[in-house]
Amino acid sequence: MSIPHPKHVITRIRTVLPVLLLVAGILFAAGCQKPVRTIRKEADFDFNQGRYEKASGLYDQILQRQPGDWEAQYHYGVCMLNLGQVSRARHALELALAANPTDNQIAFALAEVLFEEGDTKRLYQLLQSRGTDQRNVHAYLLLADYAIRLNDADSAMEAINIAITYDQGATTAPYIQAARLAEHLADSEQAIRRLRQAYAIDPDDEYVNEALVEYGEIPGPTLGLPAGR
Repeated sequence: MSIPHPKHVITRIRTVLPVLLLVAGILFAAGCQKPVRTIRKEADFDFNQGRYEKASGLYDQILQRQPGDWEAQYHYGVCMLNLGQVSRARHALELALAANPTDNQIAFALAEVLFEEGDTKRLYQLLQSRGTDQRNVHAYLLLADYAIRLNDADSAMEAINIAITYDQGATTAPYIQAARLAEHLADSEQAIRRLRQAYAIDPDDEYVNEALVEYGEIPGPTLGLPAGR
């Protein structure tokens, strides 16, 4: 067997060595990657502290490795919303909602994005379908809130009436929202009526009591009015 000339050996080493170093570097980098669960823990901590820029970078790392992670998509979308990146927020939240269509937290975050974008048609559709399909009182109250902010009193009233029907006098929330709408329309008589209905449901509600006192009403056993539209 012939022994390779030293010059040929050196040439082969020079050819193979860069490839070996590249492979070794890739393997080293892969071995040094943090586990997703560790990145998520760090991201969630920053998210809960309101450090959205830092958290978004960490959630993005998760999505680079696990594009179908709807929880990371949701949190990334909320980060983008808080950072003023509304288009990116919508894209992420639409993906998250498509992956988990029953999650109201995602839907309501997307609603805020739609409001910020001025996409009123999609905003109303989202909350109406959510409210109707689930008989979800909060979805209709949220719709009413956006409608009030958009000076759309008719849509707000319709949403509140549906919420009152679904709620069946269980909570004060629909009547407080109705009172807010009446105040927005400068209808103090209607606002007082709605607050008195809320008072009948929960006489200890601090907000209701304070609002009634501001209107000159004196809370007591005869102040409440029956629930209903």
